[in-house]
Amino acid sequence: MTIELPWSSINTPVSGYLWKRHHTDLKHVFWWGKDHLGRPVWLFQLTTTEHLVVNERRRPSVAGLGIEFVVVDNGKFEGLKVTLLTPDADIFHSLCLILISVAEAVETETQALASVVTHVERWQSFLAAARRDVLTPEEARGLHAELIVINLLIDSYGRSASEVVAAWEGPLGRPQDFHFADGYIEVKAVGGRYGDAVLISSEYQLDVASKSLCLIAIELREEEDENPALSLNQLVAKTLGRMGAEDGKLFEDRLLIAGFITRPEYDFPAYQVGKIHTFQVDDSFPSICASKLMAGLSNVKYRVDLAEASKSRIPLLNLWTKSENG
Repeated sequence: MTIELPWSSINTPVSGYLWKRHHTDLKHVFWWGKDHLGRPVWLFQLTTTEHLVVNERRRPSVAGLGIEFVVVDNGKFEGLKVTLLTPDADIFHSLCLILISVAEAVETETQALASVVTHVERWQSFLAAARRDVLTPEEARGLHAELIVINLLIDSYGRSASEVVAAWEGPLGRPQDFHFADGYIEVKAVGGRYGDAVLISSEYQLDVASKSLCLIAIELREEEDENPALSLNQLVAKTLGRMGAEDGKLFEDRLLIAGFITRPEYDFPAYQVGKIHTFQVDDSFPSICASKLMAGLSNVKYRVDLAEASKSRIPLLNLWTKSENG
C-alpha cells in the first residue's frame, strides 16, 4: 500500500524553506516543509520565543533527525523544527503524525510541546529497535503468530481492522499481546525449539484478575509440502494490504516498535499454520502469577507445557463471534 507523503507536493526551494500547512481545524499549528536540499521538514509552530530558551536544554538528539528550536523565514515561523537526514520518509511521516496526535491531546501550547519532546525522546529507542540486528528466530516466530491472530480476529471474530490494530499492544510493552475492552489475548508460537511448551516472560503475563484472558497457541511448521506457506515479509504485506490508510499506518508503527522492518532476512523461512489451540487462563491453567508470589520474588520467567493445560482448553476465544453479533 502506497500513501502519498505531504512533501511530494512541495517543490525544493532555491534557499530557505517552502511550507504547506497541516489541517487548519486543529488546536495547534503544524507545517510540512522542504529545505533547499530537498529534505522533508516538520514544524510545530509556537506563539512565543520563550519556548526556544526554556526547551533548548531539553532538545532531543535522535540519529537521522535534525531537531532545533528555531525562528525561520525572517520571523514568519518560530517553533520546533524536525528535519529528516536519512531516506526514511515514510517512517518520518509516521513519527510526525504521532507528534501531531500527542500535541492535540492536550490544550495548552506548553503541555503540547512537552508531550512532543517526550515522544521524540521515546522515538529514539523505537528507531534504534528498527535498525538493530534482525529479530531472533524465536522473536520472528512470535511476531508471525501475532500477525496470524490479527487476521483471525478480523476474519473469524468480526472485529474490525481498526479495533484489532489498536488492541495490539504487545509491541508497546504491555504484558499481553492484545488488550480489548472485553478481554485480553496472549499469543504464543509452538513447534519451535521448545516443542509444545511456551515461554512466559514474566509473572504478570498470565496474571489478569480484572479481565478474561485467553492464550492462543499457533503451531508453525516450516514449509514441507504444497500447502500454502508465508514468510514473515509476505504475511506482513498480506496483513497490511487488507487495511485502510489510517489503520495501515498504525499497523506499520507497531511493527516498527516491535523491531521489524522489511528486509531480505525475513524472506525465509516460510511457515504453514498447523493446529491452533485456545486456552482460558483460569485457576486450572498452570501459571506463576505476581499476585501469588512470595514477597521478594520478581522477574520470573518460566515454561508451560501445554499438554498439562488440557483442562483449560476451549474451542473458541472467549470473545464475540460473527454469529453472535449478526
